[in-house]
Amino acid sequence: MSYTTKIKEEVLKISKEKSETIAELSGYIRNNGYINNNLFHLTTENKLIANKLIDLFKSIYEIDIKIEQKDNLNFSKNTLYLLTIEEKRDFILKDLGYFDE
Repeated sequence: MSYTTKIKEEVLKISKEKSETIAELSGYIRNNGYINNNLFHLTTENKLIANKLIDLFKSIYEIDIKIEQKDNLNFSKNTLYLLTIEEKRDFILKDLGYFDE
């Protein structure tokens, strides 16, 4: 297990207030999110992060997120986890500051 993986696991265990969770989600979607075919997608190579994101979105926005495993198309051999948000997409993205009205 790499040092980075250990750090990520430690950070994921920290419980946060709602405002801190929203800030965390906002930062994550700005770096790892994109809109395609009117759906919002998040990507990660780490299964723990994928599960944590799903839990955070469920707890704050009460939505279900689809998760898919895909082969990574770059030179990495890791699996890519694709999270898709369909419900309340515009509300969530505005709330997290992804775009303005």
